[in-house]
Amino acid sequence: ARGIRREGARAVGTLLAATGIVIALAGAALAAFPRADHWWLDGLEHLAPAVQAAFLTPYERQVAADSREAIARSRAELARLRALQADVQWGLRTLPEEQRERLRQFTVSRDEIMTGDRLVLATLKQRARERQRLALGVPLALAGALLTAAALRRRPRPAPGRV
Repeated sequence: ARGIRREGARAVGTLLAATGIVIALAGAALAAFPRADHWWLDGLEHLAPAVQAAFLTPYERQVAADSREAIARSRAELARLRALQADVQWGLRTLPEEQRERLRQFTVSRDEIMTGDRLVLATLKQRARERQRLALGVPLALAGALLTAAALRRRPRPAPGRV
């Protein structure tokens, strides 16, 4: 803000150029490396799930919805079972040894099932990324490059005697 007040349009041009560079790099990275971790796209998909859903087939969207529901159910069930295990461990409730072992095994298996559902979501995310690489990555890279070029072209030169 101080730079904008001090240098005016020149500082805004620099900010727009830097923004364009970041956008161009993000788009190029998505186009070149769709399997990499794109935190900006993860955040966008978290805020607007339709961004990912648009790149999934109807069947894949249904699988994703089913997996999310299963994960939510598993979390609730695991919380309940772990609370029961804690109560047994601290002596607030008693269970026969056989039931304690079954509870432990069920908790482990439920956790593994939830991990499997997360793996399904990760696989669907990768499929969407492969489809997004050209539909989002290339246009973002071009838009960022154009923004950078326009910002640098319109950026006023410093006044004589100023650097």
